[in-house]
Amino acid sequence: MNTLDKYTWSVNINQTIGITDYSYGTCNCLTSSSCIEQAVLRTPGDPIFPVDGLYTGCYIFESVLRSSMRCFYSQTCINQTIVKRILDITLSKHIVFPYALNIDNNSSYTMNTTFAELFDNLMIELWNSIINHQSYYQTCQPSQCTYLIVTKRDVSYIITMLFAIIGGLNKILRLIIPRFVALIGKLWNRYKIQSIRKIDIE
Repeated sequence: MNTLDKYTWSVNINQTIGITDYSYGTCNCLTSSSCIEQAVLRTPGDPIFPVDGLYTGCYIFESVLRSSMRCFYSQTCINQTIVKRILDITLSKHIVFPYALNIDNNSSYTMNTTFAELFDNLMIELWNSIINHQSYYQTCQPSQCTYLIVTKRDVSYIITMLFAIIGGLNKILRLIIPRFVALIGKLWNRYKIQSIRKIDIE
């Protein structure tokens, strides 16, 4: 039997594969991958300890994204999970234990911020976007600089362009059409003269 996250795959003698689903309350892992529940620590001889802010679910990655860092801000939670249960250390005044994180009121994140929010913001507190063109040119010293201005075409621009195109075509046609008509007239006169000469000779 091979256990992958919250799905249990089993292969019997006839080489048929079956899947056993897990449920979290009314949420079933076969129908939704976002099923989660409060993570708890179970140690023999100790009561079940719920880990504040941490969740378990169908997939480890999904559970981590939905979890927060509430436990890391609580000394009690750290003592009960990391120190006592994971490191298996008896609480004593002579041992240096990990301390809980301090709440920073100036931070853009709180202890209830989920890991999904942290990852979406790349764990960056503040973008310091100071634009200094002079320092850029002094550092890079480009030999040539080009830029592109992107503007949105509005109705007035389209109407102006249409009038400009129509006006340009009007001027071009005014120059071309008279010359074209004169050329056709000359060719027609030559054709008529040649026809008359042929008739006179005959």
